[in-house]
Amino acid sequence: MQVIATLGLCLAIGTAVAGYALHARADLFTNNKYQAAAKKTAGGRLCDAMEPFYWEVGTAKKIEVNGFYGQADPRRGLNAGPDQQTLAGSAGAWLASAFLIEKALENQTTLTPDQIDLLRGRSPYTASNNDRCGNALTVKSCFGKMGGYRKPAPHAPATYPFYFGPGHLQKLAMDLGLGDVFASQLREEMINTLGRDNYYVASFNTARLFDGLRISPKGYARFLRDTMAGYNPMSKLLGAHAACAYNAADCKDNVTYAGAPPDKRWQYSIGHWVETDDTRGRGAFSAFSLEGYYVWISGDKKNYGIVAPLRADTRVKNSAKDTYIAAIDCGRAIREAFRTGIEQTRSERPCGSNILCWDGNPLR
Repeated sequence: MQVIATLGLCLAIGTAVAGYALHARADLFTNNKYQAAAKKTAGGRLCDAMEPFYWEVGTAKKIEVNGFYGQADPRRGLNAGPDQQTLAGSAGAWLASAFLIEKALENQTTLTPDQIDLLRGRSPYTASNNDRCGNALTVKSCFGKMGGYRKPAPHAPATYPFYFGPGHLQKLAMDLGLGDVFASQLREEMINTLGRDNYYVASFNTARLFDGLRISPKGYARFLRDTMAGYNPMSKLLGAHAACAYNAADCKDNVTYAGAPPDKRWQYSIGHWVETDDTRGRGAFSAFSLEGYYVWISGDKKNYGIVAPLRADTRVKNSAKDTYIAAIDCGRAIREAFRTGIEQTRSERPCGSNILCWDGNPLR
């Protein structure tokens, strides 16, 4: 009986140690009020809807604080941590844009005006978000399946209204000679363009570049650090060519479909958003997806952050319609906590169309 008891104690200790190992890195970095505030916020009510998820805040040189909450699906072999590769959805458009920019600059010194408009969602290629091209094998066939090409008028505007959708990047990829590339070959194209050590271990589950990217939080974090450190062309394009991209009277003529939370008056730049709103935005550069991925670089370019769901792709695709709002609410609160050293407890979720709120109370 003593042997059994001893064995049970060892198993209990082993389990405790294993559990600690999963959280150890996060715990070791809570040695000042800024890291502690971020950790408390991530574990608080503003992020409950995201579980299971991984989060991280860091600088160009290192992770400052990180952790995860909730239980991933062990039946599918999913690890609750930064190495788990999941579908990034439209949050992957930022990295996909960086890839296409480097592809373009292989044969030219600067981006053309047409390429810039494709990257910032202001072209006539307004394909719908509804068809994910699962049965379309190549970049070109995916573009054809999506449809959505708006034929330019005889006197077409110099710049089309903003439309947050997949057609723009798909057309740019075709212009850059990737039209006949299969989804399974896009990973190799990224490797050939970015280098085997710099493609962030990304892949594509479809031939649609806008939201077909699969990547781990670890891989996406490295892209954000490289961008902050100036290691890629995207670093000089943060916030470049940004214009209003929200549904409000002062922007309605410039937007066909905004895509961002209805209460956030954000701008859209080169494959990413610029958070020019009244509360926790502070000029951050970011990307998000309906699946619950949210990534950012702070407006002062000193910190980056990630909120990433740790769910199987089938569950991610079937997430609640407001999962992206929960991810943005959670991530922005973590960012503000790390900036101020104060735990954030008030939600920014919209309480009505175009209404900015604190915990359901309108601010304007």
